[in-house]
Amino acid sequence: MSLAATPEIIMVRMYNPATLEIEWQPLPVLFPDTLLQALWQAGEDVFRYCLFGKMTEDETLQFWKHIEKHCPWFQSSPAYNWEWKQKVASVGTYGDEIQCYKNSECGVVSVTAWTAEFSTQNNPLLRYFPIAVWSEHCESEFTFADLEKEMIERWRRLTDPSLTWPWTSSGYLIAFTFCQGAALIYMCEAGYFGQVMGLPGLYVDRLAPALRRAHRDFLLFKKMHKLSCSQPRFTPARLNRKVQTSFPALQSKAVASKVLTFWLANRATTFAQRPDATKADRIMAICLYAYSKMIMVMDEADHLMTERQAADFHGWVIKHLHSYIWLHGHGMMPGAARTMPGRRCWLLLPKLHHLWHLSWDTLQNRVNPKTCLLLSAESFIGDIGRVARSCHRSTVSIRTLERWAVKMALKIEALKEELRGN
Repeated sequence: MSLAATPEIIMVRMYNPATLEIEWQPLPVLFPDTLLQALWQAGEDVFRYCLFGKMTEDETLQFWKHIEKHCPWFQSSPAYNWEWKQKVASVGTYGDEIQCYKNSECGVVSVTAWTAEFSTQNNPLLRYFPIAVWSEHCESEFTFADLEKEMIERWRRLTDPSLTWPWTSSGYLIAFTFCQGAALIYMCEAGYFGQVMGLPGLYVDRLAPALRRAHRDFLLFKKMHKLSCSQPRFTPARLNRKVQTSFPALQSKAVASKVLTFWLANRATTFAQRPDATKADRIMAICLYAYSKMIMVMDEADHLMTERQAADFHGWVIKHLHSYIWLHGHGMMPGAARTMPGRRCWLLLPKLHHLWHLSWDTLQNRVNPKTCLLLSAESFIGDIGRVARSCHRSTVSIRTLERWAVKMALKIEALKEELRGN
């Protein structure tokens, strides 16, 4: 069993480890238009579910009317003059890399994919769809550019209202519209999970027991609140904090990062309510609480937020960013004592600047930014990683797409039964 979608072969420049030269090599690519035709062949209900999720035509029409009114960029979109806007699907691209084999630079696999904006509630395999997969060990500086050149032309044809596709007669159109740990260390160093600072011995040896106690507390929190996710135990290595001069970053994926946020916000709030809590303790709690509230607002809102929800989201984002910046400055303060919790814990990242812009955009256009969350995308990447891990580096590009197609076919068969009540 598989999909009626066959990957095409294009030529890209790859690195040949045997000859140490860059040469043209074949790369299997599952172009979006090819997969969409296979989805349409499976049935209009399957096609619509993968692109729109559970959004009705009325909800889709209201969304595009709202975009017309609040987003000037839409006037230059090929979809602007489409008659049946209730059938315009919004799609975009996504990419990531997967560490398939531990402790091996040869084990990193790059994935290029596409996704539908309206299907945020779908299973990751029915929302994200791979385009190409290749081993980074064989990647050259030209590989992605060669693929992109082919992709741009296919996207242009797919989104051109003047061209006819199998779904065109039913009124559908594809529109390309978008492209898209420190707190735990602080609480350990501040003594929430037992004393760490001020004791003799190596920093990593003092931190490890506190992280073990923190992980036990996290498991109890999950059990108490009936939350389900898997998260490996906390270690200095997994948090990139073997020494105090390294910026920490907790390795967590998909829904686990969301559950960790709620746990840390809960514990940080309790910690900040101590009579002897410092200013840094209180601001750290504000930072985490604001971030958790930001996520809750997105979860509770529909695809179009109300004015109140958009204002709340904006307010929580700004509060989170202000407190994060204060913590960064506090942790980088020159001359700070080595025993001060939170030294070099709050790294400024480009995505914080993106979040600031996102909050203002949301306040203006009220489009739920949940589509920018990568929890579902990370689950998809996990699925692709498990498939790619069993493939040899030389055949990973084609074997990953073939094995994914089998999993996708099984998902579609189950979806047909669900949608058609069989």
